[in-house]
Amino acid sequence: MKESLQARMRSAGSEFRLRLVGNYARNDSLKAFVVSLSESLEGVMLDHGPEEDKDCAGFILEERGLSFRGIPAHGDLVFFKNFLVQILENNDLPAEELKDSVVLRLFVSSHCPHCPAMLRMVSAFVKNDLISLEVVNVDDCPDMAQQWQVMAVPTLMVVGEEQSLRWTGMIRAADLEQSLYNRSTGFLDLQTLQNILESGDAQRLVSLMREKQCIPPAFYDLLTHEKWTIRLGAMVASESLILTEPALGEVLLEALWVKRNALEPVVFGDMVYLMGFGRREVWEPRLQSLLSQEDAGLKEAVEDALENLLKEGC
Repeated sequence: MKESLQARMRSAGSEFRLRLVGNYARNDSLKAFVVSLSESLEGVMLDHGPEEDKDCAGFILEERGLSFRGIPAHGDLVFFKNFLVQILENNDLPAEELKDSVVLRLFVSSHCPHCPAMLRMVSAFVKNDLISLEVVNVDDCPDMAQQWQVMAVPTLMVVGEEQSLRWTGMIRAADLEQSLYNRSTGFLDLQTLQNILESGDAQRLVSLMREKQCIPPAFYDLLTHEKWTIRLGAMVASESLILTEPALGEVLLEALWVKRNALEPVVFGDMVYLMGFGRREVWEPRLQSLLSQEDAGLKEAVEDALENLLKEGC
């Protein structure tokens, strides 16, 4: 492995400089890992960051866009060297298609069976000069997990100047690629939207829709999903959108009205709830027309929506 990696480094004209950062003075395991890594690779230089840095201990591969907090790859040098090989071999990512620089922040755990595969997949995007990767081992850095409200691993965040997205669990490389190279809400597919909502980022999604003045088509599928737990997150985002961006909110409500005959009464009842936040001159007559509904639950939802609509109109 040493010879194989060194050959790739020479062919790529590459060299590594490892810099310890954070509170590394108190983390003997991390220091031992980094020292072993540097000693196993010829030409690798090891630096020490400022001692006053009290953040979680880690190290940075300078000029490679890579940083690690905690011990990466379960402390497995063989896996980590394979990871470095993959970084060196990435050479076909179109930097010119990115509109701004982004940070991929990946939270992993030494006990997570899916995290190594996730790390390999994400690393394929790091060759691009505008993309950097920060890997955080939550076992070693629980404060960082708490800071970013990470409840499960793997969790991946895409943090850029214009927007931030989050996924929990395994995702497809194609979804991440779309997120990086098509920075608008229209590309967000059903699974991506569901991950955003389930991770508690409803307001971030609302901000994206307001900024782009666009509602992802797949969002309607979540909003009218048969499972209440899935609808709920989309309803929270919808209510916020209607209240903060009324014109775009009316677009959403109009689309729901068009779909009304295809929805089950319990689902349409939830959509009626949202209509109670719309424009009174539009939704009062429409809701009045629904009072003759035979379904008791739906009729009650209509009455509640009218009450709210009239209250909001005062």
